[in-house]
Amino acid sequence: MKINKIIIPIIFLVLGIGLSYLNQRKNNQVKLISNEITQDQSQNTSFNIPSSSWKESESTLSAGINTSDFTNDKFTIYENQNITANKTKVQTGEEVKFSVSLINKGTTKKFFTHICFNHSQGVTFGCVLGVNLDPGEIWPITGNTIFTTPGTYAVWVSWSQDKTNFYRPQKPTTTWVTVQ
Repeated sequence: MKINKIIIPIIFLVLGIGLSYLNQRKNNQVKLISNEITQDQSQNTSFNIPSSSWKESESTLSAGINTSDFTNDKFTIYENQNITANKTKVQTGEEVKFSVSLINKGTTKKFFTHICFNHSQGVTFGCVLGVNLDPGEIWPITGNTIFTTPGTYAVWVSWSQDKTNFYRPQKPTTTWVTVQ
């Protein structure tokens, strides 16, 4: 009888801790999913991608488009067309359109969870989600944003295959926008 008085509370304690742990993990997963891509109200069409780590990559491939340049190297994404802005000097509240095209110089298909524009104030915008890029395929991307704060902004493109690690293409370019 004494053993039951000791064992039953221990069992309930262990079950309570286990259920609490599982509930906490479930809540964390829901938070991650709901925060994965959220609208940033400070910049029009901007996206926040939490806990991203930016990584540069290296390769010895040339920038030209030539089938002899193709490789099965891990980093095979290049800018086929450098990033451009339709306006490089704007007033606050004025929309700017950016464009770039990427090419897969590898020998295998690449799946991207995100291809996004980013600017130097830590804002991500104009994301394209769920893109398969075959070897040799070129993918044009455009994105718009409205800058609400004066300053000079560097804008570039990045990509991810896992929603966490973001990379710039090989031989990346940057465009600059001055906002008054």
